Parts: sequence; C-alpha cells; structure tokens
Amino acid sequence: MDNHTGRVEHVTRTSKTSLTATEAYQKAMAANYVKVRERYVYPSLQDDYETVQVYNAPQVNDDYLALYAGKNAPDKVYKNGAHTVKVEILSNQITDATAPDRVATIRYKKIIRRLADNSTRNEYWDARFTFHSNPDKEMSDAGTRDQLLRLYRHQLADRPRNPGR
Repeated sequence: MDNHTGRVEHVTRTSKTSLTATEAYQKAMAANYVKVRERYVYPSLQDDYETVQVYNAPQVNDDYLALYAGKNAPDKVYKNGAHTVKVEILSNQITDATAPDRVATIRYKKIIRRLADNSTRNEYWDARFTFHSNPDKEMSDAGTRDQLLRLYRHQLADRPRNPGR
C-alpha cells in the first residue's frame, strides 16, 4: 500500500535498473515542467508563468493563457498570496509515442497551504502529455536556458484523481 495515496498497487522489484542519460534527462525535464506549471508561490508566479510558456507548443500555450485569463485562474483561486501550492511527484513514467514524440504520465500531489492558519489539504492529480526533445542539440553559452527549455513541446491533460481508487 502506498503511504502517500492509500492506493494498493502491485509492485515488481528488480535488482538493477538501467536508465540512459537521455531517459534520465527526459524524466527530469517532464517532472520539472509539471512542478513549475502546477505549483503556486505568489512571489515567483510571473517567472513560473513565463517559464511554462517557453515549454509549451503554440496550441498548448493558448490553453494555458486562457486558464490565466479566466475566472478559475490560479491567482484568483489561491487569492494572490493567501495560499501556496507545493507539488510532489509520486510517479513518472515515460513511454514511446509516434516518433519523435514521447508520452509522460506523471502522478503528483498538490499540497495546498493556507497561510493565514497554516492549514493544508492535499489533492492528487495525473498529468499525461506528449513531448519531444533533442538533448544532443548543441547549445551556446548565450541563451542556454531558453534553448534547453525549448527542447520540450507539450500537450497537457490534467484530471483530479481519487487516491482511494
């Protein structure tokens, strides 16, 4: 049984795991994307907002911009600085899709803290998105951050998940 979610899942143990540098890079970048997109810390909101847009493909970015323009925008839901949201990655699976794309399926927990009384509540989510990357692309020193982040193009579909299922 998973101590975080309460879910009972079959686990197969192996003695060794082999992960290539490219696979490790893709898992790290996919997890980072979800963390930056889903966390909420008011003082870093603008930076996170801009960073996520660098990752997004144009059609995905249109949906992201619409989220922030709507009545359920995170800054409205979390009342500017009244709440914070921390994201913990629970599982991170990368699988093949139609080349050159890959699919990331990430389970994560949002820890939502109300700052007035320090109370917290947890939400469990699944994110499934396609991406492609080119980790072997040569990068210059100038603009390295933008080049690195532009390697990913995502389609994101979140849905809340009942931890008891």
